[in-house]
Amino acid sequence: MRLLAPILAAAVLAGSGPVSAGSDCANNGRPGVGYAPIGYEQLTGWIEDDHIASFATFIRSCERIEGPLPLLTVCTRARALGGTLTQDQARLFFESAFEPAVVMQSGCPGKVTGYYQLSMAGARVRSDNFPVPLFARPAGTGDLPGRKAIDEGALDGRAEVVAWLADHTDLFQLQTEGSGRIRLADGGVLDVNAIGGNGYRYTKISDILASNGYPDAATLSIPVRTAWLKARPELARKLYWQNQSYAFFSRSAAPMGVKGIALTPGRSLAVDPSYHAIGQPIFVLAAGVRTETGHSGFFRLLIAQDIGAKSEISGPERGDIYFGEDERAYTVGSSTKGEAMFVVLRPRE
Repeated sequence: MRLLAPILAAAVLAGSGPVSAGSDCANNGRPGVGYAPIGYEQLTGWIEDDHIASFATFIRSCERIEGPLPLLTVCTRARALGGTLTQDQARLFFESAFEPAVVMQSGCPGKVTGYYQLSMAGARVRSDNFPVPLFARPAGTGDLPGRKAIDEGALDGRAEVVAWLADHTDLFQLQTEGSGRIRLADGGVLDVNAIGGNGYRYTKISDILASNGYPDAATLSIPVRTAWLKARPELARKLYWQNQSYAFFSRSAAPMGVKGIALTPGRSLAVDPSYHAIGQPIFVLAAGVRTETGHSGFFRLLIAQDIGAKSEISGPERGDIYFGEDERAYTVGSSTKGEAMFVVLRPRE
């Protein structure tokens, strides 16, 4: 590993490196953040990465973002290159246009997880089989109610219903992942994406289960835990109320990030926008995370294109990797979780 040892040493010397890991770690308040310049030659996996894929993903962001100005300037340069580049040309573009810097922060250790586009049954109209509404964001401004109040009718007549779902577990899953494909009862399909929430803090279902006396269920894999919750609909509904965060949705033509950016499997990253600009390239190093092909070690240049539906994506080294919309994406996305280090690529002056 060319990167990990020197960076960890630098973090200790700077006094702002990762804190000790812990399952209950939470960024309460904003952690102190700094950036340490580093050479591309020190980044594990940089040369071997697929820079053509990263360049194509970056260009998709350029079509939608409105700033900051230094990033827009780089976008203009990227578009002038055209769409057909070799691996070396794409890599040299990033190296010449951006300066890499390691995120140095005093909060929780960096972490990446995965997300994917769910597929589930639904309907355009309410029925006994599909009684749970998927709401669009209500019009107007002001404080929005929490999950329990919404579930009990606080938004009935105030917000458009995008679709009707089978149960509250499907709703909660969709809100957690942030995008999905609803297979409609009439034979059609409806792609939906999260467009923001009610402003409440997100609470993980595993934490809720553990604090309510179900520690075994809290540690189950996502597919098994989902089945466990579906088998207990009334209990699940009351457990979900303890996460007052609620995401709203809109219809879309394809999986989209913020600003209508089309997401790219394995290259799009959901981030905390208070630390990272949408469109910013971020090289992620996660030695304990497997790739889509099962290889150990995830070292890849990703592009910040989403903020996710969950406020759990919080902090300067917290990211959610988009893996796509098929069964394989579900398998990879639901199992991806590990500590990571972020190297941001900042436009050169």
